[in-house]
Order: sequence, then structure tokens, then C-alpha cells
Amino acid sequence: MPARTSPQLRFLLRGSFLVVVMLTAWWMFLLDPLLGALRVSTALALHLAPGDGSTAHATNDPSGNWVLQVPLPAFVQRSDAVQKMFDPALRPVRLRSLKLAIARDVPVLFSLVFPLFWAAALAGPFTRRTWKILLAGTALVYFISIGCIILYSVYMIDRNLAYTTGASNTVLNFFEYLNMYVVPYAAPLLIALALNADLRAQIFSTDPA
Repeated sequence: MPARTSPQLRFLLRGSFLVVVMLTAWWMFLLDPLLGALRVSTALALHLAPGDGSTAHATNDPSGNWVLQVPLPAFVQRSDAVQKMFDPALRPVRLRSLKLAIARDVPVLFSLVFPLFWAAALAGPFTRRTWKILLAGTALVYFISIGCIILYSVYMIDRNLAYTTGASNTVLNFFEYLNMYVVPYAAPLLIALALNADLRAQIFSTDPA
């Protein structure tokens, strides 16, 4: 009698195959549309952020890098970190926004959550709920991607202005580390597990049948 394959091994095998398929489809066909949608949504999020939202926009430069115009809240505008950028004779200066250049590789990294989530969701048992899980999870990772871009923008502005110091700077650096090196890889699987009870049962099952 042939040995039965454990559900965890079946998940790993299907998941590995689907990761290759989804990454290929993402890179060849979906990357540019996803980046375009994320850029437009990022501009909308910046428009709703504290500060003068009318200054917010997000565009591409000729190299495909992003250029964000990020509105600054009033308390940041009045801070010493901002005012020291200008001649003392001109202070106080109202700096309504900052222009921030973001290398294309950054939003590409944050869009990686899409193919990884799709692979994880489809690697589990396929049921009538699978399509709902895919739709709900895709919407969730979309908002996560936008949040990651916004957090990266906040981090880069802080680096340019040296606004935070001490413990607050340490906390910001920690969250940015998670943002860049943990969230794009861990979030897709965690979301798939949270939305799919059948997938949780398969992965954490102790029955090899």
C-alpha cells in the first residue's frame, strides 16, 4: 500500500508550483496595471491625509520611478526640522508639502503581496468559497500595499527632515523594517490562513490522510 502524503506536504507542493505560476503572471502581465492602480490610490490616500490635500499627487518620471507630492500636517510645517531648512530672515515659512522620489523597486516590492496571496489561497482546498476568499483577500492586500507605501513615504520624509529622535525614531525604524522585510512576505500567508478555515485545517492537521 503506497504511503499517504501528509496534507502539509500537499500544501507545500501545490503552493510552490502556484508561487512560480503566479509570480510569472504577475511579472509578465499584471505588474504594470497593479502599479498604476496603486499609484492612483496612493495619490488619493495622500489627498485625504492631514495637511493641504490639494497639493497631493503621485506621478511617474521617465524612468518609471514614482514622484510623490506629500502634504505636511501643520505641526510638522511649524517644527524646527522644517524651519531650519530656510534662511532665518524668512521664517516662519509655510511648507505645505514635500516632493519625494521613490524608486520603482519599492512599489514593486509592495505589489508582491498579490501573487503570494493568490498562490497561498489557491494552494488550499478548492471550495465554493474560494472565489469569495480570493476577492476579499485581494482587496485586503490592496489596502495593505497602499499602507506600506504611505509608511515608507513617512519614513523617507523623516529621514530627510530628521524630525523624530530618540525612542520615537527607534520605533519608526522598527516599523519600517517590518514594512520592508516582513510584511510583503508574511502578510499573504497570514491573510490566506485568516480567511480560509479549510486551509487552516489542512496546514495544522495532524492526520496524514
